[in-house]
Amino acid sequence: MPTPKLSLPKIGSIVALNSHPFFQRSDKDTTFISGDQAILSPLMVVAEILTESKSAYDESTGTEIIKKGTFQYKCIWYSSKSGHFEESWISSRLIKLIETDTISLGSKDLEYGALVTFKTVSIELSKKKMSLNADTSSQKLNRTITGILPFTSPVLQIIGFLKSESKEPLIDIKTGEVRRIISSQLVKCKFFNFPADKFSDVVLPIEVLQKSYEISSTLLVTLNKAIADKTFLMTASQSPRFKETFIKPRHIVYKAGCYFLDGIDYLENRTVEVLIEGKENQFQFLDNKFDHLPNFTLEKDKLNIIGIGKKELEIFSKKIYWRIKYKDVSDNFSIRTIYEVSFFANSKTENGRPISIDYLKAKCILSNCEERFFRIDRIQSIKFLDIDFQENIK
Repeated sequence: MPTPKLSLPKIGSIVALNSHPFFQRSDKDTTFISGDQAILSPLMVVAEILTESKSAYDESTGTEIIKKGTFQYKCIWYSSKSGHFEESWISSRLIKLIETDTISLGSKDLEYGALVTFKTVSIELSKKKMSLNADTSSQKLNRTITGILPFTSPVLQIIGFLKSESKEPLIDIKTGEVRRIISSQLVKCKFFNFPADKFSDVVLPIEVLQKSYEISSTLLVTLNKAIADKTFLMTASQSPRFKETFIKPRHIVYKAGCYFLDGIDYLENRTVEVLIEGKENQFQFLDNKFDHLPNFTLEKDKLNIIGIGKKELEIFSKKIYWRIKYKDVSDNFSIRTIYEVSFFANSKTENGRPISIDYLKAKCILSNCEERFFRIDRIQSIKFLDIDFQENIK
């Protein structure tokens, strides 16, 4: 069947109303929702496309409300309130494309009982709400971040297949142009409908579904052992700046058919959730033996202490990341990862005598990778993370 000259979107594309705060998939990691989350519209998937063959105008104002050559999209989303997949026809003038290069189900995935998910699940799972709470004792604003899950669909299991047919013509018989684009195949699925407290069946276009991640029990056992043993993992970084990072795993989290690894990103020093995709070599297990200072060793009942000073630091590689615990002039502590490290000395007069103070000059990830200076005598501890920062920058 001929295809119209569509740039965006197409069947299977993820879209949203123009009023939605997201513009692309990556916004889930950088844009937080505040205020009343109930007024937030869902992310949707295009299931059918209709070409407008003629224009139409509002009778009272004369405003063009339907423009010839534009499109109407049948959009599907899941509502946890109703427990059903809902659909609506929406003009192309009212929606924006969020993602088009999503992988749909293939014929080899169509097995009875196979686990599948609605395409918007991974983005809906990652939506976050930020709330501000005032601490009256300290006069500080505290931020609380929680998930927003009203449009997160359940895991589906395939129980049947149907032929996709349209009661309306697909081709305009007068012009020969494509009038309507429909799904290539329909898939019947079963899921647990929580609001109705029962199992429900739904028939969906194959293009709105994707294969669920296949996670082996062996991988989960290995990751749980890494958590228990406090083993560090190297994996792809979620930051747009870096290729890889170190993760100190804490928990395995299961949400809507997806497993996530919760842990601390040692480059950005923040909590992250990494989607466990089940791919080979997604995680590289490390031996936890980062060089560190201060270093305490016991030899023949004698405690040897290697402290933190310029002399001790000079022997370590300047090509890798250094993770420091730092106390500033106000006695506030922070954890920072720095790179492009060099030494800098500054002279000052104290009690009438000139003294020299040693500093580290480095780029600080916590400070948006800008250059900062750190007094060496204020560094409380330091770990040397064995990643070449030059090779790790995207």
